[in-house]
Amino acid sequence: MFKQLIDPLDNLTLTCFVAMVPVVTLLVMLAVFRFPAWLATIFGSIITFCLALWVWKMPFDDGAHAYLYGAATGVWNRPRQSDCQWKSRKSAARDALTPHRSEGV
Repeated sequence: MFKQLIDPLDNLTLTCFVAMVPVVTLLVMLAVFRFPAWLATIFGSIITFCLALWVWKMPFDDGAHAYLYGAATGVWNRPRQSDCQWKSRKSAARDALTPHRSEGV
């Protein structure tokens, strides 16, 4: 079983900055370079996987299983359109203008 190293770089501040690399990379790809979300997510997850192998010394097979399981969960656990309670713009605007009575009156 893989036991995660808490401070693999022997400097907690440097370890925290390295741990922030995937998040900052994702935000920069989305906000600055205007990548599509699916592509930025793939790049961010690959960077995370590489850092886990290189910095935190995660075994490749454990990392690959976790990566594939997480990817499969993200792809197949999306909500169906019928499960979502999305409203059209007209009905949302109409509801915003309709006065609501309080429950206790």
